Amino acid sequence: MPPRLTDEAVWDILLVAFTSPNEVVQTKELCASSNLADTTAFRWISVLEREGLLERAVHPTRTDRRAIFYRLTFAGRGYVEHALQAILRD
Repeated sequence: MPPRLTDEAVWDILLVAFTSPNEVVQTKELCASSNLADTTAFRWISVLEREGLLERAVHPTRTDRRAIFYRLTFAGRGYVEHALQAILRD
């Protein structure tokens, strides 16, 4: 992972997105998982989106369009899987 994205809060955000049962997660869940102030969490989410690791998504069963959802991109899923494999090897 790029060194600028190795902050613990970033890892928490990526793990929540990785383990989401619907493959999409609401922004407020990502913020809560980071244990940061919402403004800081939103900033990290924006960084992850710009880096191509997260993307906005539509929830498969929710009709409320006011809520914003995200999912890992293919690259984001690859980063998390690679990191988990490295952890398991160690």
